[in-house]
Amino acid sequence: MGKDGFRALVAVGVMGPLLVVLGALAVPASRTFLVSFFKPPPLPTSSVVDSGPPPPKIEALPRVVEPTGAESIELRTLLQDAPSSAHHPVIRGKRTALFGTASLDARPPTTRPAGLHRPGILTRDDPRIDSAMLRLVMDKTARENFISAVKHSGRWSADISKILKEWRVPDELQAIIYVESAFVPTVCSDDGCGLWQLTPDVAHVYGLAMLPTYDERRGIAAGTGAAAHYLFDLRERLGTWELAILAYNVGYKATLDELAKHATTNYWDIVSWLPRELSDYVAQVLGTAYLLANLDRFGFDTVKREEPVTTSALDVPNGVTFALLAKTGNISVASLRTLNPEYSDDAVPATSFPMVVHVPAGTYVRMKELLPLFMQGGHNENPVVHDQAAAQNHEVPVVSIGLDKRIFYKVKEGDTLASLSRRYGTAVEIIASDNAIDPTTSLQPGKMLAIRVADTPPPPANQ
Repeated sequence: MGKDGFRALVAVGVMGPLLVVLGALAVPASRTFLVSFFKPPPLPTSSVVDSGPPPPKIEALPRVVEPTGAESIELRTLLQDAPSSAHHPVIRGKRTALFGTASLDARPPTTRPAGLHRPGILTRDDPRIDSAMLRLVMDKTARENFISAVKHSGRWSADISKILKEWRVPDELQAIIYVESAFVPTVCSDDGCGLWQLTPDVAHVYGLAMLPTYDERRGIAAGTGAAAHYLFDLRERLGTWELAILAYNVGYKATLDELAKHATTNYWDIVSWLPRELSDYVAQVLGTAYLLANLDRFGFDTVKREEPVTTSALDVPNGVTFALLAKTGNISVASLRTLNPEYSDDAVPATSFPMVVHVPAGTYVRMKELLPLFMQGGHNENPVVHDQAAAQNHEVPVVSIGLDKRIFYKVKEGDTLASLSRRYGTAVEIIASDNAIDPTTSLQPGKMLAIRVADTPPPPANQ
């Protein structure tokens, strides 16, 4: 056999079986037989090791995210006393002072103008905030409400700013007052009262008195002090002003529940899950703050605000009437009531704690001196006028207090302690001491001074 014949024989010997196998695999029954033939046999039952019951299935634990700020005693008390709100947050009544009852549009009807100053309390822009701001600009009723609130703010805004600053609360959060009460301190709703519409539980925890005829929530200084303290605590605990504003409206516990439900401490992570009333409220406050920061861009900078009022706190006894107080200050009962919105009766109620009435700063000295005398009925109905200028200005002339006689004198331009000392024969040091002022200070026109006079005062000095 030659080489070629041998090669042909080897090729047939190798290729033949291969062709047979491939042909068998093309037939399903043959393919199943061949696969099972080469499959390893199963292990005998006795060789399986018994390892006990299968391990329990491990469920993914819920992610817990807690605010990292300190929780004040006041917030802890509110948390302990609050009802459960894990499923349905307690929603306060709609705030209608500026926006009415309609919900905000998810998208504003027009584009927010470019180049507006952005409030520092806002960490990001949002269409619903734009919608709130532009509603105050474009909606006739909302615009009128906002203009009225701007006018009223002039009376109290400066004093409120000082209190907010003491608590390190941004002045921009006066926007809450606009939304809650439109700067009308006597307004009360089903769930709040005063400029800040503080709820009874918050007012109680932060130390405000609530009596049938006296409610400190309506007081300018007391109500603002409690609201500022509350906002400071919320911001410290929750970390952002957006969450502090949300908690101010819906409550501290309800806010914690909502954050825990979504495992976050970021307001913008939960805003789309909140009930519409809650997200609207936050947008209203932030939108109002946006507008307040840009009054000139929308023509509101020309709104004439009410004149600010400087007041002094006068200690008063229980039962004294506003009519008597007004008489001692030579002011109207209506103006005195305006300065004291916390009182809802014609007299100071009987309480176990000292009471104060806010009076115009220029009348404080006179009212402090005259009130005890008037309450005793010892004031002079026909007093002797020692100063003709004072008589022409309808000032209270000489009254007797013990062995002293005093005149209540309104400072005029050019008056000095020295000139008044010469006019009434009373040492500069005595005038200064009686009025708690520095003997070297310059007198401000309009300030009321109590000045002792002799039985026979010297003639008025020429000025």
